[in-house]
Amino acid sequence: MNIRFLIIAIVLFFIILVSEYLAYASLHHAEIINSKNLEVILMIIGIVLPIIFISSMIYGYKHYSLFNSWLNTISSVWLGLVLYIFIASLLVFVLIMLNYYFDLQIPINIISGILIVFVVLFTAYGVTNSMNIKIMKWDINSEKLAKDWSGKKIVMISDIHLGLVKRQLYLKKIVSIIKKENPDVVFIAGDLIDGPIFPYKEWLKEFSYINPPLGILYVEGNHEQYSQEYEKFKSEIPESITNLTNKRIIVNNTQIIGIDYTEEQSKEETTQKLNGTGYDKNIPSIVLMHDPKNVDALSQDGVSLVISGHTHEGQLFPFNYLIPLIYGKYSHGVTYTNKTASVTSSGVGTALIPMRIGTKPEILVLNIK
Repeated sequence: MNIRFLIIAIVLFFIILVSEYLAYASLHHAEIINSKNLEVILMIIGIVLPIIFISSMIYGYKHYSLFNSWLNTISSVWLGLVLYIFIASLLVFVLIMLNYYFDLQIPINIISGILIVFVVLFTAYGVTNSMNIKIMKWDINSEKLAKDWSGKKIVMISDIHLGLVKRQLYLKKIVSIIKKENPDVVFIAGDLIDGPIFPYKEWLKEFSYINPPLGILYVEGNHEQYSQEYEKFKSEIPESITNLTNKRIIVNNTQIIGIDYTEEQSKEETTQKLNGTGYDKNIPSIVLMHDPKNVDALSQDGVSLVISGHTHEGQLFPFNYLIPLIYGKYSHGVTYTNKTASVTSSGVGTALIPMRIGTKPEILVLNIK
C-alpha cells in the first residue's frame, strides 16, 4: 500500500469524524437529535460507514469484488451526505448564535428540520444527476485545423474513473451514447480509471464496439498513476485504443500528441515534454493533456488545439465556485489564448463522491470550423 495514500486515508477518516461530531453538536442543540436511541444509531453509523469507506478503498487497490464495490459506493454517498449536513449545521450554529446574542426568537427547530429534509433530497439529486450524461456540442474556431477537420465529428470524453463506483455498466452507457453520435474520432483526456483494481480487459473491451475511422486516442491522467497494477492495466488496454501518453502520431494531416500528467508540473516542463515528442510548429496540432493548467505555455509554441479534463468543474457545490479561482478561464469550456484553442471538459464520471451538484457529466461533440 502506498504510504502517501494510507496517510491521506487516515486524515480523511478523522476529518469525516470531526465533521460528523460538529454536525451532531449543532443539531443536538437545535433539538433535532433528542433521543438516546437516535444518538446511539447515529453514532454507530457515523463510525461504521467511514471505516467501511476507507477500508473498501484500501481493499479495492489490491482486490476487486462486486460486494466491496457496493460497500464503497454506499459509504461514499454517506460522505457526500455528511458534507451537506455539515454545511447545514454551520447555518444552524449561526442561527443559534443569533438567538443567543440578539434574542431573535428564530424557530431553529423548524428550520433545522427543513434543512435536513433538503439535504437528503439534495444528496439524492446529486447521485441521480451524476448518472445523467449530457451531450454538449461545442464549436471550435481554428484556422489551422479547419482545412482537414471541418465537417469531421470529434467526440471527447475525460474522467470516467472506472473502478469501485463507475463500473462496466456505466461504461456501456457511455459507449452506447458515443456510438449513436457516429464520430470520426474519439479523444479520451485522462483518468480512464480511478485507481482501484478491476477486470481491465473485460470492461475495456466495450470500446471495441466503437470503430471511428480516425481511431480512439487516449492520454493518461493522474488516477492511472494511483493504480497498484499500472503496468498490467496498460498491457490490457484494447487495441482499439491508442495510448498517446508522451507520444506523437499523424492523423488526418495533423499531429496528435499526448502529454502525461505530473503533479506540480511547470510550464517549462510542459514545453519540454511537448518538444520531446518531436512536435513540429509547422504542422497543425492537437494536444491531449489531462490537466489544463499550462495551456498558455503550449499556446506560446503555436499548438492549434489543447483538449483536457481533470477539473470536474468542481463536481460538487460549493467546489464548483472554487475551481475557477484555481484554473481561471481553463476551468471549463472553450477558450482561446493567442491562436490556440482549448477545451476543458467537466468529465463524464465522478471522483471520491458519486454525486454532481452544480455540474453535469458530459460527453463533448466538437465541431471545428
